[in-house]
Amino acid sequence: MRRLLAILVFISLAWAQDFSRDDYLHSFPDQRLELFPGGKWPYLGLTRRTRLEQCRNQDPRTCRYEWWLPFSTTEATRDVARDMRRAWQRFEERYWWRVQTALNQPGFPLMFCTAGLSLGPLNPPRPAIAIEANPEHFPANFPLPLPGTLPASAGMHRLDTYWPLPQVPTADFCDGLQVELLPIMVIPPFCVRERVTGFQWCTPGFPDQPLWFNEQRAADNVRNAIQHGMQVYFPQYQADVLQALAPRIDPAAGAVFAPLPWQAHLSGTGAILAAVGEINPDPVRAGAALQSIADTLLQARLGYLERSLLLPYYGQSFRALSQIHPFGPAASRLCQVLGNCAEDLLEQALRTAGATANLTGLRAPYAPGFWRLEQLKRYFPPSHPVIQEVFGYASFFQAFNQLTLGIVPDITARWAPGEYVAAQLMRTLGYWFVPVIFEIIPQPPWIVPVPDLPRLRPVPPYFLPYVLERTHYSWISVPEGYLIPRVRGLPGGNITGFAGWDTDQLYRYLLR
Repeated sequence: MRRLLAILVFISLAWAQDFSRDDYLHSFPDQRLELFPGGKWPYLGLTRRTRLEQCRNQDPRTCRYEWWLPFSTTEATRDVARDMRRAWQRFEERYWWRVQTALNQPGFPLMFCTAGLSLGPLNPPRPAIAIEANPEHFPANFPLPLPGTLPASAGMHRLDTYWPLPQVPTADFCDGLQVELLPIMVIPPFCVRERVTGFQWCTPGFPDQPLWFNEQRAADNVRNAIQHGMQVYFPQYQADVLQALAPRIDPAAGAVFAPLPWQAHLSGTGAILAAVGEINPDPVRAGAALQSIADTLLQARLGYLERSLLLPYYGQSFRALSQIHPFGPAASRLCQVLGNCAEDLLEQALRTAGATANLTGLRAPYAPGFWRLEQLKRYFPPSHPVIQEVFGYASFFQAFNQLTLGIVPDITARWAPGEYVAAQLMRTLGYWFVPVIFEIIPQPPWIVPVPDLPRLRPVPPYFLPYVLERTHYSWISVPEGYLIPRVRGLPGGNITGFAGWDTDQLYRYLLR
């Protein structure tokens, strides 16, 4: 095995790519299974490479270059993602119903703010884990071995279902909103009909156009309500997100979410980061993770030399896991599927690769391993820390903001065919009025009002604008020693709600 490792180092230099502009974050998982029964929790060590060099001759208490992240469980990250979705859904409902209620004076304030009519709390499902392999995270001009994927939250900033009644408590959008009987907002269209003779007179545009509509008051109400949503509800949305991202530490129940703010999560400034894995060494889940890794390898589109090295390169990891309980049965089976994992076959293939590699024109520093084959690890799923350590990658859950210019509901969200049209109809901004026919009859009460179906009078901007940041969530996998996407600078950015975190103290229970 020692000879095999020497060959791997030799080949790594031959195939290295110059990443000199990158500041590596190296991962060192503490994955010893014998620690788990003793109450130890696995963790990931992250080292900032350039920071290490800066701190070489300085006091480690004041110049820090390494941080430790307890592994967060996959199910806990799904819970966090669900709560982040609920935070957006709450904001979207508050924003929409604030504007629509403020516009439809006095009927909607009486219906919602006074009577409290509501469908109840939001309860989105837990999102499935979907690995992001964003083309932006790969080296420039690198042909992707598999189709690229976006963050798991892409297209998820929407309600699960759009209803004509609020899905949040009415107090969420009625704050400071008063019932206004004056000024009058509308004179609805009407007809006068004499039943005996059949004579009828109607206002122009009956029944779809009101006789008169207070355009200026409507514009003022809409503008003030949009401003209220941006100034009051948006900061509260961000606060709800940070509450969703707060640590959850219950190792006895297997529910651990241990995030670390790396710089800040605002657009382009960093991310909130959590190492994630399947902590329970369950053979079924381990087998599913290994099968996913094998499928990635078999489906990858690679050049001839890369394809010939693929199974030898990764076969050593399957072979190592085949000798570790409880991963052995699944790894051994996949060794057979992949064409055997015998060490002599791996060594022979790597020697052949070493003889054909081009060693000219190299510059330091280099990305570890065969960087073209290492990039496949960006498609690997969150798995047990032992599996991550043996294959040489780490999985992370990230939360980060992106500036968004669009409307609510989001046209770029995930919609079933025809679903967006229905949502648009449900969320067109406008004033509701009821046309009325006044029938004149020859006996008391002489005049009988007959209401028609309610009509909507659309009001600019018709759909609510959104030009602010939205918080996304993502699961990513990173080859060991490679740059972690979106991470900037050093941990512990001054984030409202996260400022002053002492992660060593906070996670001491898990890191003991």
